[in-house]
Amino acid sequence: MTGFRVLFRAACSREEGTGHLRRCLTLARELVARGASVGIVTEGNPLARSLAFSSANLSVHFVAPGCLFADLIDDVAVVVIDMPKTDEQLSLHPDWIGQLRQADRAGVSVVSLGHVSASADCFRAVIDLYPSRTVHAVNYLEGPEYLILRPEFAASDIADGAFSDQCEANRVLVSMGGSDPQDLTGTAIKALIDTGVTMSVDLVIGSGYCGDLQAWQTQATAAGLELTVHRDLGANDMARLMRQSTLALVAFGTTAYELMALGRVAAAFTHYSWQEASAQRFESLGAIRYLGCAESVLSCRRIAEQVRQLLADRDAMAAMAKKGQALVDGRGACRVADLLQTYAQETRDRQLDLLYVVAHPGDELMGAGATLIRQIDEGLRVGLVVLGEGSASRWNEPGPSQDRELAQRGLKTALQQVADQLGLSAWYYYRFEDNRFDGHDRLDLVKVVESVIRRHCPHTVYTHHPADLNIDHRLCFEAVITATRPQPECPVTTVYSIETPSSTDWGSALGHGVFQPNWFEPVASTLERKLALLELYQSELRDDPHPRSLAAVADQARYWGRRIGVPSAEAFVLQRHLAATPRGQKHSERQGES
Repeated sequence: MTGFRVLFRAACSREEGTGHLRRCLTLARELVARGASVGIVTEGNPLARSLAFSSANLSVHFVAPGCLFADLIDDVAVVVIDMPKTDEQLSLHPDWIGQLRQADRAGVSVVSLGHVSASADCFRAVIDLYPSRTVHAVNYLEGPEYLILRPEFAASDIADGAFSDQCEANRVLVSMGGSDPQDLTGTAIKALIDTGVTMSVDLVIGSGYCGDLQAWQTQATAAGLELTVHRDLGANDMARLMRQSTLALVAFGTTAYELMALGRVAAAFTHYSWQEASAQRFESLGAIRYLGCAESVLSCRRIAEQVRQLLADRDAMAAMAKKGQALVDGRGACRVADLLQTYAQETRDRQLDLLYVVAHPGDELMGAGATLIRQIDEGLRVGLVVLGEGSASRWNEPGPSQDRELAQRGLKTALQQVADQLGLSAWYYYRFEDNRFDGHDRLDLVKVVESVIRRHCPHTVYTHHPADLNIDHRLCFEAVITATRPQPECPVTTVYSIETPSSTDWGSALGHGVFQPNWFEPVASTLERKLALLELYQSELRDDPHPRSLAAVADQARYWGRRIGVPSAEAFVLQRHLAATPRGQKHSERQGES
């Protein structure tokens, strides 16, 4: 798809750093290469202007502090917001939410590269670059695979076992970002002096650095450190220094991710406490060593001891480099650009015919997948909403682990593959906690469903049955039946309940009723394709004779088929149906004004 326009709003200042603007510039170049038109809006301070000057081939607009994007929104398909703590920025500027909601209602897809508040229903998606925070009530795509790195870091030439062969002995890289507002550069130099280890140090200084560089150079020289200062390096030179380094002391963020993509070891600081959880998560996964936050008291002696330990244990560093590279492959810009292209296409035609709203990945296929496939084959525009993340309840211990991270990524990847192979016109993946929907405000669930229906105006919605054993399924049904109540502005005329193996069939003892289907769809022509797609959800399948085995799913379709005299069928409960009317006509027009 070509010819669409994307507008970026990126933060850039000495306090906020340069990473947000750099990410947007990288992503903008990827989109331009695909035929898109882009505009970038940022603050008009000297730091932002100097960074924009190096990207003369892109259209950059400078605005005053407190301005979102002025009058640059015309003919835009997608707006991308990249700011630190976006939720706080929006609370400080309530008029921004109004502008974003207006853009959403005008058909623009609004995307945030970072956290937003649960009430920000105007966002089409949040692509979270710091995956430790949990946002439940927005379409949430998170994880290291979406980290946007410059193309020079997208493909590493570091092979397994080559860490020690391709880096120089005790060569340490120090880089604290474009501005380094807390002067972590000075802290790192003092800690390296305290190690007492002979080493060469490459110190990379950004254009916004305001610390006493001469003082650190003098101290380093007096202590016998071989210190080389580099200013405002380009990506190729920075990648070269990273490959040569044994260890890098960096501010947690893009530089740390670039090191991981190249198979190098990062010992990282954070400038602000809100970044700590993300850094700690990567440390718990064995990908970095976390040294502390500048907003706390940092002990140079303790940092020096950790650096000594790392430099003395090449095997440990090689293992850390391998784990980091397994998490960050450097291809996030391509993945995010793919998503933005999809949202731009969506902007051209948001209207859906049908919407499936389910609790977990895989539920859409288990009970209604063959029907869904046939509907898409017939040319209907079908969307999918998955409310829950789908796996957290399977882990006994809270907090991150590499196995848990890989399992969650696998489930998300399966959902993406299913959506692509089905040819869904739109899909959403929220992050309400697995088997804990009752721990959330039910209004949050309702508002999520309402926002998607308002955006896409489907006339028919499929969801779970109210008598399912799974609590998430029951609350999903309640959210849908509330969000689709027949008010004048609601476009939905029909609501069906689907059958979900191992939940619908096991829930009758709860006393909420039983699944008594009154609507059947023959599926002989699409059943095998449904079963093939279900195999992508390996974590959701069980061995026969479990109801969620492929054999049981196929048998159930044949059972319902025999009930109505066809080879196979899927069964539904028609929960509500209003007389058919032209799409988009209001309920009040259907009924007549009284």
